[in-house]
Amino acid sequence: MPKFQATLLFDLDGTLIDSTPAILDGFHYAFAHLGAAEPSDEAIKKLIGHPLEVMFERLGVTRDVQNFVLAYKQRYAQTFLDQTVLLSGAFEAVCAASEFANLGVVTTKTSKFSKILLQHLGIAKFFGTIVGREDVQNPKPSAEPILKALENLGICGATASKSPHAACGKTHDATADENTSAASRSVILSEILTPDLKSLPALDPDPSKVYEQNLSSIASQNSDRISFRNLSKAKSDRHEAGDNSQKSGVDIEGESDKGGARGSKIYDAHEINSTPCYDKICSDEILPSVSQNIFMIGDTSLDAISAKSAAVRSVGVSCGYGSASELRAHFEFVCADAREAVRLIREISSKF
Repeated sequence: MPKFQATLLFDLDGTLIDSTPAILDGFHYAFAHLGAAEPSDEAIKKLIGHPLEVMFERLGVTRDVQNFVLAYKQRYAQTFLDQTVLLSGAFEAVCAASEFANLGVVTTKTSKFSKILLQHLGIAKFFGTIVGREDVQNPKPSAEPILKALENLGICGATASKSPHAACGKTHDATADENTSAASRSVILSEILTPDLKSLPALDPDPSKVYEQNLSSIASQNSDRISFRNLSKAKSDRHEAGDNSQKSGVDIEGESDKGGARGSKIYDAHEINSTPCYDKICSDEILPSVSQNIFMIGDTSLDAISAKSAAVRSVGVSCGYGSASELRAHFEFVCADAREAVRLIREISSKF
């Protein structure tokens, strides 16, 4: 049985960790090793969060994509521990979250790399499950990774039951993760370092096209699935209450008239404790079909769309790779970083 009522699922890159140097190095190595024109750093960073094969295709690779992916992994395996750090406040965020919520990681990185990395950074012990790219058939923005994480955590109910793999009560063995030794690291890395790139078959580009179609389909199908609060009413409520939120540095934005984007609640990271309206931003503003005490924390629209698809709540962090407009358009809440996101969620959870 889950220990807490609340559950927090974290993305990795741009949310808890900064592995930008290792990612850029891996991409430049792959392009150089296979004799292709190298993209700019900015072009690569804009795609972080997508599956590797999709990133390479969007960067101009039209054939033998799997060769590029494996070349990247070979290089990344050699550098990722030395070139990855926790983002500011990430350790404090995870520590604080572990006091009131069940925790998991949902990432497009492989879980093999992710487990080693989180152990290296000293935070693996806080997570009950780590779901990576190889653990699911359909990565974010599909709901599958989130549903898989909830299944692993033993969380039953409306959301988890939608998983085609649902088996309530099945839990992830976090202790086994903590016991990964230097020897097992070598085994994992050797799995990546051994393939002969020249012998690999070309990757059919169709999977990427399917991914693109799925992304667009999921986004359109779920654009109205979560009902965010009518913020014109919120502004009226604030006015009647003296509109103290403006003084506290909290800006609650209404629904955008452009492109039908949902309005997000934007919180000043330094003023969040003085927010006067936590009771107005909690569960009564969310449709009953949405799991009110399960949150996905991430930094790109992929995380938000995945959360909507899984009918869980979403909190965006502006410390990562997503633009401000992207975060506001897709997330229910937006905070400065994971630490502020956890503080916000803790306040919301106290209202349950």
